[in-house]
Amino acid sequence: QHESNGKCDGDSRSMNYIYLQPNITLGDRRELFFSFGPRGLIYIGDLGDNPDIEEFRGNIEFHTVLGQGGGVQLAGIGRVGNDWERGSVQLDLSFPIRKLTGNSFDIYLHGQYFKGFGETLIDYDQSTEAFRLGISIVR
Repeated sequence: QHESNGKCDGDSRSMNYIYLQPNITLGDRRELFFSFGPRGLIYIGDLGDNPDIEEFRGNIEFHTVLGQGGGVQLAGIGRVGNDWERGSVQLDLSFPIRKLTGNSFDIYLHGQYFKGFGETLIDYDQSTEAFRLGISIVR
């Protein structure tokens, strides 16, 4: 997977990694379900701009989702930094509002909370906390 901040020159940051993520889902995704997917990742290529990002983002993530396919969903991502005092948690709550489009395509009211390290590729070594509210077309 490739991540980039989309900036250029001195503010440009990017990294590549490969990962393995087995997923376990309990229940029917059209009804109430719970999904859990631990992700192990290995950074590859040049990390010259972020040489110690692995210390803050770690090599293990835990992805979870609880909800209904056509209803409310709560998703979470937990990262364990290589130093247990680092890492992060992200929670995403989404609610379908497709009636606003005449049921022609899916659209979601989306709330997100993030706390920890590694949210951005420039300030990955700074602990941040943020809450966002918006509209999404994918969840």
